[in-house]
Amino acid sequence: MAHKVYLSRRNIQSLLNKLDRVKSGDFSNVTLIKCDNLHAKYPQTMEACRVTGVEKDEDPPLPQNDTQIHLTRKDLNGLLTDLVGPKPGTVLVLGDVAVCPLEDAEYYDSRAPGQVFHADDPGLKK
Repeated sequence: MAHKVYLSRRNIQSLLNKLDRVKSGDFSNVTLIKCDNLHAKYPQTMEACRVTGVEKDEDPPLPQNDTQIHLTRKDLNGLLTDLVGPKPGTVLVLGDVAVCPLEDAEYYDSRAPGQVFHADDPGLKK
């Protein structure tokens, strides 16, 4: 695998909230743009990457590459589960990219999280 991108619990929950809004009829591109290649402990290996949530698996599968990753609701829920499972921080490999989940406290230990559209705020859903 050539690239790594790190998603905080906040990132994962924001994507799930975006999927929920679309399911209820609201508009969202269900995408985060990750460009955190300067993080002291967890720098992603690409300059920027779009991470898009999709409701279900596609046939054929959606393309995965170092600039665009598609995560299904199942993938996103699995990443959340992996954060508290027997092996926390399990990596999800999609194509040539490893998606690494991290707890907020670990990822944001030296910085504040970015702003999120109020309806996608992870604090709205526990």
